[in-house]
Amino acid sequence: MRRVWICVALLLAMLGAAAWSGARLTALTGEMSADLRRAQAAAEAGEWEEASELTARASGRWQARQRYLYIVLRHSAANDVTTGLREVEALLRWRETAEYAAANARLLVLIESLAETERLTAENLL
Repeated sequence: MRRVWICVALLLAMLGAAAWSGARLTALTGEMSADLRRAQAAAEAGEWEEASELTARASGRWQARQRYLYIVLRHSAANDVTTGLREVEALLRWRETAEYAAANARLLVLIESLAETERLTAENLL
């Protein structure tokens, strides 16, 4: 009977860690998405400096947690976000409105899908 309780405790600990990790990733991607959406609005208004600052803040959030992210995410997904951030930053420097809007939209989809796929739900467990 003791072994059963140990197994139950380990299972609960793993579920708790997964829920904590998912909540942490959801918070990060939410902050990044908000920054990138504001950057898009600023770029559309011709405020390229503000758009660059907001994108740099989102990129900084990602880079500050990169070690953790490479542990809990698929490497290809993390690499795609890193590449997307670099692409968006370059397009902001060149002030390419249409290309920037498309790249930023792709990046937002990538970021938002990360949180969705890592969320602790019955659908994701199956």
